[in-house]
Amino acid sequence: MLPAGLLVLGLSTLTFALRRERPYLLTGWFWFLGTLVPVIGLVQVGAQSMADRYSYFPSIGILIAVIWEMHRLTKGWLYQRAGLSVAGGAVILTCITLTRHQIGFWRNEITLWSRAVAVTENNYKAHNLLGSAFFAQGNLAAGIREFQESIRLNPSFAEPWCSLGYMFILHGNSDQAIACYQKALEAQPDLVVAHMSLGNILLLAGRVDEALFQLQEAIKQDPRLAAAEDSLGRAFSLKGRWDEAIASYQRELEIQPDSAAAWNSLGLVLSRAGRFDEALAAFQRAVAIRPGDGSARNNLGYILLRTHRVDEAIHQFHAALQYQPDNAEGHNNLGSALAAKGQVDEAIPEFQEALRLKPNYADASHNLASALQVKGKLASPPTNSITP
Repeated sequence: MLPAGLLVLGLSTLTFALRRERPYLLTGWFWFLGTLVPVIGLVQVGAQSMADRYSYFPSIGILIAVIWEMHRLTKGWLYQRAGLSVAGGAVILTCITLTRHQIGFWRNEITLWSRAVAVTENNYKAHNLLGSAFFAQGNLAAGIREFQESIRLNPSFAEPWCSLGYMFILHGNSDQAIACYQKALEAQPDLVVAHMSLGNILLLAGRVDEALFQLQEAIKQDPRLAAAEDSLGRAFSLKGRWDEAIASYQRELEIQPDSAAAWNSLGLVLSRAGRFDEALAAFQRAVAIRPGDGSARNNLGYILLRTHRVDEAIHQFHAALQYQPDNAEGHNNLGSALAAKGQVDEAIPEFQEALRLKPNYADASHNLASALQVKGKLASPPTNSITP
């Protein structure tokens, strides 16, 4: 830093001293310095500390100084204009050749970051970005190799730990993925994506209490993280903590009120908490936002059936099966609704279809047996299902 600072100070002093005799040196030099201000760290523009484009505009200042100085130095030449034209042409041709070569490295992210790795040493950020580029192209093995190299060079760099964790998730290795996210959080305890990802994989692994902690940490770092609220709602649901699950989905809907999936999830936990009127409203909102959501329509039909609005329930089950014809729960629910209206002959094929799609479906098996006992009146009430 000190030698560079002394060089800048020396050149600034020299050009200022020569300002009367050669004013173009002062103009060119301070053009160069002035246009470098956004990229020297005093006034940062973007996340990059270096980029090829940062040299474009400042280079005009250097060219001003060089061209005018060359004109002064060759002023006595007999063929000054011709000589300078040939020299200028050669310089331009050289620049075109070098530019074409350099642009080749910008063909895609793999060529770019491979070049960065090749011309620098211990560049852990470039290895991480190269790994991401390989991953984007589906080359997981190369991506893992680059992430591991980035970690080797700088174990306290959190990003490749997260990327490597995601790679292990794709390979179905949850234990190693969990270990990677934990390493990422050791390196950067406030990294939201690590808390969020770790919470989700712990949830899938059945470690619900640990997942709750990680998801709550993610929300603490980013209170507007709708995806974390959604996962938190699922975690509370698995624990049977309905009120907390409801609160999580409500917060998610404050962030993204037009999420049909969130309205459907809210309806599910409201129904399990016995709050059927509110569940009905939530499912209706989900269907209004996304009419083709077979799951939400099935759940809406379930609540309508529970509240004895059988005809409306049948309509919703039919609509749900139009969008999800292979939904065993939907066929069972439609059969239950038809049986509740005394239409046992029509209900029986629905129960049979549910069992065809899901052979071990106990509710459908029970309902079919009951329907077959009598044709006009069910021997026992049918059992219906709500779709998660």
